[in-house]
Amino acid sequence: MLQADLVVLKGGEPIVVVEAKGRAVSGDFSTAVVRQLQQMAIATNAQWAILADPEHVTVYETSAFGNAVASLSTDKIRIAADGEVRQPQGEHTLLVAVESWLRRLPENAQVLRTYPELQKLARVLIGADRYSFEYSVA
Repeated sequence: MLQADLVVLKGGEPIVVVEAKGRAVSGDFSTAVVRQLQQMAIATNAQWAILADPEHVTVYETSAFGNAVASLSTDKIRIAADGEVRQPQGEHTLLVAVESWLRRLPENAQVLRTYPELQKLARVLIGADRYSFEYSVA
């Protein structure tokens, strides 16, 4: 059974699946992690999937998984989430920053101007009512 690190729900339905890794995702490890993230997004019927590591936060739309919608530096996510970059950065700290960033994204005009490709994700997040850590995926 797969377990997503974080799932955002709206009306009880998953809309975003987040997988976080405590080390940079690259090479063969990247291929395996992205494949696992895609499986979780499809299994939950989430519209969006996010892969976060200490260097990048990559956003995918599940219907077009081959191409990332956006890739932002993790430091930008952390600054947008709480105004500062804190060290050290473990997986849990990263997840908390991504959760905070997602909660604030619909109203974060600066991020949406800089990354207009995230506007669709921001609209989907409006009305999200639950952020569930360690979400079991069938």
